[in-house]
Amino acid sequence: MARPKPYVRLTQEVGDDLWEVLQADKFFVITYTGDPVNIRITQGSLSNNRHKYKKLTYTNLANAELQARRLNYRFKCQDFKVMEVGK
Repeated sequence: MARPKPYVRLTQEVGDDLWEVLQADKFFVITYTGDPVNIRITQGSLSNNRHKYKKLTYTNLANAELQARRLNYRFKCQDFKVMEVGK
């Protein structure tokens, strides 16, 4: 099945690249016990303060559900779920 053509809200050329802002009808957020969350990963020793943040918002339901399953497996729980936001 072909992906529907997106609605382009804004475009800008940056060098050889074309940046486009696309309309999203809805998106999906990973929640923990019903509340939207962020996940921060501290790399190396705690004194280095190098943090990475996981992406937890998606425009595709399948990707959001897969990430929720991975988090439930990692944290050995069933509390990570997907919440739909938008129209």
